[in-house]
Amino acid sequence: VGLLFLFAFPIMESSLSLLSCDPESTAEASPRWMTQAPWVACGSSVHARLVVAAVVVLCAVAFGFVVLALRVRRAVRARRAGAAFVSPYDFLFVGYVRACWWFETVVLAQRFAIAAIVALVVRGSVFVVLLHAAEHLSSLLAQLYFAPSFSPTTNAIETATRVASLASLQICAAMQATGSAASLGVLSTLFLTINLATIAMF
Repeated sequence: VGLLFLFAFPIMESSLSLLSCDPESTAEASPRWMTQAPWVACGSSVHARLVVAAVVVLCAVAFGFVVLALRVRRAVRARRAGAAFVSPYDFLFVGYVRACWWFETVVLAQRFAIAAIVALVVRGSVFVVLLHAAEHLSSLLAQLYFAPSFSPTTNAIETATRVASLASLQICAAMQATGSAASLGVLSTLFLTINLATIAMF
């Protein structure tokens, strides 16, 4: 179960990447090519077959997650009823407080959002940073509101990690927008400081 859970996200990310197309140039009339296979034109028969395959895989993964959620729910009920056996799904909920046994779905939703933004939003679009910021902020607010872990230390680390991710995203956006070497130096130092301080918490 653990291996399947770990491989589900890479499979989902790879499938979403088949839906991504990039224009050849900035001209609106320019052809669009697959991001992962720039020799394949979007809208061609080859691309259409790849899209169908990607959709089938994504539907299968979605179905798998629904089945997994139902089995995790059953395992939670068994644990609350006093079952002594160890369930193969325990790792998905034992680290959370009883009221937040479902919080791993929030983590999965965050991963899916990141993969979808990367795959479906045109590179260079102004919406990329905005959508990533919304995703990071939503994850941070969920962590702050629910504080799902049994351990206060774990909750603090998870919160700090999300704050660092959101700050790093904004710093990277600022670095792309500036042409000043001095500003780039300050932003780079700030980026490293924030992330090293977060790593030090572990």
